[in-house]
Amino acid sequence: MSEVLNATVRMATRADADRLLRFVLAEHEETQLAPTDEEKIRGCVQIATAPPGAQAFNLLPPRFGIIEGKRHIEAAFGIFPDEVWWSRAYVLRMFFFAVGQDYRRTSHGSTLIKAAKEYADQVGLALLADIQSLEKGSQAKIDMFGRHMRQIGGVFVYWPSEC
Repeated sequence: MSEVLNATVRMATRADADRLLRFVLAEHEETQLAPTDEEKIRGCVQIATAPPGAQAFNLLPPRFGIIEGKRHIEAAFGIFPDEVWWSRAYVLRMFFFAVGQDYRRTSHGSTLIKAAKEYADQVGLALLADIQSLEKGSQAKIDMFGRHMRQIGGVFVYWPSEC
């Protein structure tokens, strides 16, 4: 399986781990629905960027696709295999998707989605993307995903007043 998904997106490697962690933490601040656990995120990044065969998974490990600029990561997605609750079948679930503030008027978002779909084709699993965001640009992100993927539902949240 190719590690370069298309001309601008590639799968993150161990060499990208520190920059990827900084990018994920910075972008997560805009969309968080719960307190950030940096150690948990660091662990996910470490597993996702480990050399092939180093993971203790029976299936695919989580992976991050990145668009790398000259100075930093400009955009990224994170996906992992997930067993649906009513079956033993697996899907790829997109758990992270972000385009850096300076690159939101580029084609980076569409490029990431296309690359994630290419990866889903390579591994033969359906790709599910939840857009869980508190940022004001959420509808634009929903619209962008709708141009590339079929919408099959929605995500709703309720927070008790004590939270």
